[in-house]
Amino acid sequence: MVSTLASDAFTGTNGDALGATWTNGEFPTGGSALIQSNAARFTTGSAGGYAGMTSRKVNITNPADAVWLMKFRWPTGDECYPGVWMRANVDRLDGEAGYCFELNRPASNWKVFHTTAFDDTELATAAFTYTSNTWYWVRCGAVGSALKFKLWADG
Repeated sequence: MVSTLASDAFTGTNGDALGATWTNGEFPTGGSALIQSNAARFTTGSAGGYAGMTSRKVNITNPADAVWLMKFRWPTGDECYPGVWMRANVDRLDGEAGYCFELNRPASNWKVFHTTAFDDTELATAAFTYTSNTWYWVRCGAVGSALKFKLWADG
């Protein structure tokens, strides 16, 4: 069993900054990470491609075993690749060792990969078509030697 190390209901006024559970990472010009309707809303501002990264870290010690559960949606068909990193001290997107569970809307898939010093090894991938303004759940985890990933539409 994995203990709850952090959770966030994103309560507060729309437009408030995320709470103390979160640490700022990369932030492009005009990008934001704010509370909106009891959810975290991440935007990339006017920057495009990889220059538009917005990242946040959960303020917990990096555990050996971890499971992440979140609900998300894309309001438009914009290009983005949200990822959940585990067993890594990720201060930047590239160059860290660990496992990444990545959602890829443009390619209509999700994948799991292991990375060490800028070298990515894809461990699994599966097709998945995302629809704008549809809520999805994702649960991913690294527990013992098992890496697990599940993605489904809300409801």
